[in-house]
Amino acid sequence: MSQPTATSFQDSSLDVILSTAHSEFGLGEDTVRHCERVRKLAYTFSVWLGNTEEDAVMFGRVCGLHDIGKVYIPDSLLNAPRSLTAFEYTFVQTHTTLGAGALSASNTLTQPLKARAVCVAQHHHEQFDGKGYPTQCAGDSIPLEARMCSLIDAFDVMLSGRPYQRRMTAEDACAEISAHCGTQFDPHLGKQFLAFIASDAFAAISNAYVDQTSTEEVAR
Repeated sequence: MSQPTATSFQDSSLDVILSTAHSEFGLGEDTVRHCERVRKLAYTFSVWLGNTEEDAVMFGRVCGLHDIGKVYIPDSLLNAPRSLTAFEYTFVQTHTTLGAGALSASNTLTQPLKARAVCVAQHHHEQFDGKGYPTQCAGDSIPLEARMCSLIDAFDVMLSGRPYQRRMTAEDACAEISAHCGTQFDPHLGKQFLAFIASDAFAAISNAYVDQTSTEEVAR
């Protein structure tokens, strides 16, 4: 299978980028759908926070590109129905830096989308206590949008399930986020996100969201 280059993604449209990554470079369908759901959640969360429509659309697109680096990771690892070895897990973690590098090398992504997408792709697996990856930065040194995407990404993964882990209910996923506020997640943003999930704004998209995730599993 061919590998993407800096000129592979010639359109800044998220739909085109994800479609190209899927059809030409083998990005898994589950990952594509995960990215699309993350975009929808990010957009709706941003609107709920009071941001402008333009800002919310941009934030959704930025978050929708967070896992683009998984195009470099074999599906046999992303969809393994077992725990990964230490070596395998370390390799999967490189999707953050690989994705950031691919987005950074693009000559066609427009600013500020490009810079913000690079930042989120690089840092969306950092943890508030400094125990995440790839740079182990902590607290407010983690870029704000990456801290926000971390919550959205984790929530979608928990609701969607994994090959080795059953899907959670929204209530259980919220309890998990609450339990890890201050360690994995920014505690202030975590409280805001949980309030959003309990709001009419999330309720308005939750039926379609649950229907979309009910028959699929999301990779690491």
